[in-house]
Amino acid sequence: MSEYKDDFEYEDTDTEMTSTKSNKPKKGKKRFKPNKEGMIALIEVVLIILAIVLIIVMVVHAIRNSSKQDNTTESSTTVTTSGTETTETTTPAPAWQKGYTQIAVETNKQFEGYQVLVNEDHEFTFPQSMVKGSSLTDLYESRGSYFVLPGAVGYYFSKTVVTNLQELCSGLKSEFSDYYESNKILIKYAYRTYDNQQNIKTSDSSASSAGCSDYHTGLSVYLAVFTKDGKTADLPALQSEWLEENSAKYGFVVRFTKDKKEITGLAAETGHVRFVDSVAADIMTKEDLCLEEYIDMIKTHTETPYECTVDGKEYYVYYVPADTTSTRTYISVPENGKQVNSFVSQSGVTSGMYTVSGDNVSGFIITIVK
Repeated sequence: MSEYKDDFEYEDTDTEMTSTKSNKPKKGKKRFKPNKEGMIALIEVVLIILAIVLIIVMVVHAIRNSSKQDNTTESSTTVTTSGTETTETTTPAPAWQKGYTQIAVETNKQFEGYQVLVNEDHEFTFPQSMVKGSSLTDLYESRGSYFVLPGAVGYYFSKTVVTNLQELCSGLKSEFSDYYESNKILIKYAYRTYDNQQNIKTSDSSASSAGCSDYHTGLSVYLAVFTKDGKTADLPALQSEWLEENSAKYGFVVRFTKDKKEITGLAAETGHVRFVDSVAADIMTKEDLCLEEYIDMIKTHTETPYECTVDGKEYYVYYVPADTTSTRTYISVPENGKQVNSFVSQSGVTSGMYTVSGDNVSGFIITIVK
């Protein structure tokens, strides 16, 4: 008991007996009475115990919350790659994309394709294939009996669709065979480099700025007439009308018309035809849209496609904005589909075929055979 002597003290609680029968005092009962230091030590022990209990409760609560979050995460879409499970939240694909898969296209391809828009607001980005000339063909070598040129050099067109240009000229000649017995179709203008357009702008202030001419695309030509007496003339009115109504069959449209001047920024050029592929050309012709209007319309179809029928085939046309945060942009196409260069040059169009074209504005136009 000596080691607790300083912390606790005892006192007798029974008084000395005064009975006449005995003079011996009874032993006193000892009571436990903590002093000040003992009380402090006791309080400290209690506080420590309470703190430990509180910590245990908090840990258990945290573990339960973590378990709930894990369960919630597991209910999201789960993707497993090489044995490592990661989670991501995805939006279900719309019903019309049933059986589709996603493929990646280079984001910078948004500046290339048959539906690229080139005007004063959207300068053309010359791809390396065009700068080097590998994507262009010399029209002098392709002229045959289809058309003539003002000179033997300096006239080029997209190699992939020069056949469509020949077919367009052949169709025009066939429709007006009497006229073309003595006159010839003349390709007055074709592909222009940046420097070509800069020189033209210097001498003609009304011309497009360098980099902003539709001729930069290699998909535009200006059709005129080389008369029997050796002169150059614009297409007669009837032939101009035929071009507006029938060019779509060959994948072309008349790029600049009188009623679209406020939108295109250029006056009517009745002989200026531009290849955009057959589906786009058909829509633009039927809906009376210039290329600017066509792109604006398709850009509204990111969730639900524009649906149309061309030559008995049904098509979906929809838009995918370019992913400017990545070198790749993902688009949805039929899982077993086949990408083709264009539909107008395709010998047999079948379900699942698709084309992808940049618009030189902000994304991609995807056209799919249903």
